[in-house]
Formats: sequence, structure tokens, C-alpha cells
Amino acid sequence: TRYWRDWSSDVCSSDLVGSLSLSLAYTLKRMATSSSSSSSSSNASGGEQPTMPYRFLGRSGLKVSALSFGSWMTMGMQIDEETATECMKAAFDAGINFFDNAEVYASGDSELVMGRVIKRLGWQRSDLVISTKIFWGGGHKRPRGPNDVGLSRKHIIEGLQASLARLQLEYVDLVFCHRPDPKTPIEETVRAMNWVIEKGWAFYWGTSEVRDDGASVVAARSYSRRRVA
Repeated sequence: TRYWRDWSSDVCSSDLVGSLSLSLAYTLKRMATSSSSSSSSSNASGGEQPTMPYRFLGRSGLKVSALSFGSWMTMGMQIDEETATECMKAAFDAGINFFDNAEVYASGDSELVMGRVIKRLGWQRSDLVISTKIFWGGGHKRPRGPNDVGLSRKHIIEGLQASLARLQLEYVDLVFCHRPDPKTPIEETVRAMNWVIEKGWAFYWGTSEVRDDGASVVAARSYSRRRVA
């Protein structure tokens, strides 16, 4: 994570990211073509075909591809929608079902682009695992209001509603707390996340960029278990 952050801030440019995105699309296309060719060959010989491996998300029953497709620093910023479509299609054709976003990426434009691409390609929703992350707020509103950021119940609910609108989805499979919020009681965050799951706006929730040696995750898990009990 640190390597990517340092690299992107030093040498990231529109041309470079565009070239990398096209290179990614080309590589994924080759993977998909190779998989298809191997499939035909394997089927003819009765052997097993190579496929994208899928893994369970934590202790849940949700299966996600071993590789996921993220959109930070690309969609809505460095590449146009045509390139985004080509990249996402190549990823899907190679077996990737997990596509990640965040309300803050490109001030919400990344979610807008991904939502339009999904609609454009006409994929079945059941074939996709979509995640987004809540904390920093989305949209181009400046300055942000005092409740437009963080992990309060208000921002989790309003932030996720706004993300779903941009993605043109009724729900996401996974919503992340983009980082811990020491100013909001962990009980409030846990109960808000549980509420959006019960509303059907998300199926699972998780944490991202935890830098407190996991203390916030332990506290959240402990509170969740007490609530269940």
C-alpha cells in the first residue's frame, strides 16, 4: 500500500495511467483468451480447464475472485469512460467478479462511471460483487459540511444512499468503513452498519486502512457479538 501511494504521488500522470489501464485491459484480455482456448482444449481432451480462483470473504459464504478491480486514481480522473469500459469488460471476461469503489474517489465521479459501465454492459447483478467505502464524503460540494465526513450514523446512511444513486444500484454487496473514526463511538458505527444491512442496502460490511493495531476492529467485533448475544 505504501509503495503504491508513494509511486502514484511521484510519477502518476494522465498518459501513464491511461497507458497502464490499456495495458491492464490487454493483459486481462489475453488471460480471458488463454482461458477460453485452454477450456476448449481441455474439454476436448477431457481435462480440467484453468479458471479464476474464488475465495470466501472472511468467514462469510460470499465468494470473490482472487483478483479484484479497483478504481482509485483512474475512473473519473485519469481515464475516459471508453477505457474504463474496456478495462472492466476485460476483467470480467478473465473471471473477476469483485469491483471496488469509494464515495471519495474522484469526488464521486468514479462511482458514476462504474455505474454507467455496469449498466452499459448489461451484466446480471448476481454475477457481480460490488463494494464501496464510506468516510470522506462524495460529490463536489465544497466546503464539506460538518456531517459530510466520518462514520456517524447520519453520514453512513446518507453517504451510502448517495453512493447507491451514483452507482445506479439498489444495493452494494460490501460497504467498508474507509478508515477508523475516533470521534464517533464504535457502537454508533456498528449499529448504523447493521441498520443499512437490515434495510438491504448492503449485504456485508468491513473495515479499511486500520492503523491502530486492530483495536477498532476488535472493539467493533466485541460490540457486534454482544448485540447478537
